Amino acid sequence: MRRAMVVGVSGNLGKLLVQKLVNNKLYKYVIVFTRMNERKLKHIHIKKVIVDFNQIHLHKEEFLACDEVYCLLGSQYTSNVSIENSSNLDFEIPLEIAKMAKSSGVRRFVLINPHVEFNKSTVYIQKRLKLENTINQMGFEDFKIFKVNQISVAKNWTTVRKRINQIQLKIIGFFGRKIEGYLKVPANILVEDITNWATQQPELLNQNN
Repeated sequence: MRRAMVVGVSGNLGKLLVQKLVNNKLYKYVIVFTRMNERKLKHIHIKKVIVDFNQIHLHKEEFLACDEVYCLLGSQYTSNVSIENSSNLDFEIPLEIAKMAKSSGVRRFVLINPHVEFNKSTVYIQKRLKLENTINQMGFEDFKIFKVNQISVAKNWTTVRKRINQIQLKIIGFFGRKIEGYLKVPANILVEDITNWATQQPELLNQNN
């Protein structure tokens, strides 16, 4: 069974992804790195680790118990805009997480990163491109990037607009299009895309077993 870590659950994506993974029979448990005690994340197979992201190195031992890491950090993806030094979420902190994961034997690393086709000159995009390239060079057995500029709130009620969007998504899926290329993607759609990809991949077991 797989053992996952999700880093960053203050945005629209994190909590949904954790619940989706922990309810999947392929996963033994999910470790969550979070700044606050997220009360919505309650499950016997969820381990919450309260961290100061500026001292993330203090929790390196947690990576030894993981097969895969989902890094959701980024100033554009968090709902807590008051985080001090939030720019560190765009490069320094995710890079440190990748380094600890690699040195601990984690074989799968998943990153959320923006599309850069029209904004290559911004400092934010340049940081994220550098982050992506640097992690890619680390040599993870499986490094997956989901390209999303913005993540919107998941909608649980049915509206005319939602029905139209559902039809559009089905058409997009029929022609093989992915979420990449869209400026804003609903969190629940992105979670489905991530978990569908993850569960279709070969089993990856930690080298330290």
